[in-house]
Amino acid sequence: MKLPCSDKFTLEAALRDDVVCQEWHLAGLPKDSFSVENAMMVAESQRWPLIIDPQSQAVRWIKNTAARAGRVLVSTRQTDREFGRNLETALQFGRTLLVENVGEELDSMLEP
Repeated sequence: MKLPCSDKFTLEAALRDDVVCQEWHLAGLPKDSFSVENAMMVAESQRWPLIIDPQSQAVRWIKNTAARAGRVLVSTRQTDREFGRNLETALQFGRTLLVENVGEELDSMLEP
């Protein structure tokens, strides 16, 4: 039995929605395939993603995407004095929480 398949599989070609990708690019996502594939995983994930972002492109994209969608985004760092309160408020009111500059260890409040 021969199953049809393409010679070169890419996640982007299989799952890409051109309208959504265009909105992501307008929100600041770079146009390279690596960034688009990562954005698809972030958008479709069931749990929180960990993003390694040395140039802050993903942070900018996440903030712009939330603003364009009219969502309240709470941005915090583990070192902030108000970290616990920001986490609690985001959970209580269903807001998006962005924890920036996470080190090698997560705060115990973030552990499942």
